[in-house]
Amino acid sequence: MLIGVTGGIGSGKSTVVSFFEKWGAQVINVDKLGWIVLEKKQEEIRKAFGNTIFKGDKIDRKKLGRIIFENDKKKEILNSIVHPPLIRKLKKQLVTHNPQLTTPLIVDCALIYEWDIKSWFDKTILVTSDYGNKIQRLINSGYTQEEAKNRIHAQLPDSEKIADWTIENNNDFRALEQTAKKIWNKIITSQTQ
Repeated sequence: MLIGVTGGIGSGKSTVVSFFEKWGAQVINVDKLGWIVLEKKQEEIRKAFGNTIFKGDKIDRKKLGRIIFENDKKKEILNSIVHPPLIRKLKKQLVTHNPQLTTPLIVDCALIYEWDIKSWFDKTILVTSDYGNKIQRLINSGYTQEEAKNRIHAQLPDSEKIADWTIENNNDFRALEQTAKKIWNKIITSQTQ
């Protein structure tokens, strides 16, 4: 089974995916694929954004993030450089994935709806959280309140995403794990039918 897990920044999407991985799922993390693409597109990115976003010969992702989340035009420029090869890379990984494997394949991908690729998946899971919780989580992970707001507002609202299962992450870690476990059991049950 191929499951797409999505959710806005600060929702807890990657935590849910880490539970699935712990329980035996294989995982493709689209952010990590994106970092590979980002490094391969360094010259295009340097032309578009200049040298200030580089730390030595590496892109300073925090600096680049600050620029694109404060400026929609610059975000569009970066997306036009990175997204097409990233989508191709993801598709290639899904096509070459061994269908004989018996464990579910989980794809951790924030942009399933923005890229209009929901049809690629057997099922989708949306991880949501209240605005205040998202802000607090982002602040706790080192963003300023302004940066946190910019990142949240730059994403498609959860209300525009219709998934097979929704996990609300507004309680504690234990509650999140229990909810994820219920969905995991449904995935395993439907895979063995």
